[in-house]
Amino acid sequence: ATSNARMRPFPSHAAAFAARIGAKHPIVLAPMLAHTTPRLCAAAANAGVVAFEGAGQLGKDVLVSRIRETQAMLNAGAVFGVNLFVPSGFYTDPSSWTEPQAAAVEVARERYEGYLSELSGEAAGTAAPSLSREEHQAVFSGQVDALLETGVKLVSFHFGWPDAAEAGRLREAGATLQGCATTV
Repeated sequence: ATSNARMRPFPSHAAAFAARIGAKHPIVLAPMLAHTTPRLCAAAANAGVVAFEGAGQLGKDVLVSRIRETQAMLNAGAVFGVNLFVPSGFYTDPSSWTEPQAAAVEVARERYEGYLSELSGEAAGTAAPSLSREEHQAVFSGQVDALLETGVKLVSFHFGWPDAAEAGRLREAGATLQGCATTV
């Protein structure tokens, strides 16, 4: 048996963050695209932690549906947010890659397809066609529209910060914005 006396209190900055956004506990359910389901997000948020849905490259309609499904299961006071990928932070035009970069991407793709085949027992399919930066930006703008339409008040970002216009739209609607670091 473990003793609660051995547990350390949360750092004051973590407790302050939780208090500022209305969570009971300074714990975050990470926005794990394809792994955080509406049911998981709602359960975590209802338990008093900050729960994030990962939007990745979900289209507006799919994202609206997932948000509404989550919201329907939330208790009053539950803290729920959505994480978006900022296109300017992750998109790079393959034509700008150096030869070593292109080779590294090819090795990673081959490994990924090998692991996928091994785990699924099926031959890996062809990778999805790459979108242009403009197409990624259009998806992102649709996601911002989805957040505004559904009233999401907590938004986090991976791979950068949105431009002033998109951030402004969210702030004007009363959303709290935060950045995320995938490595430190």
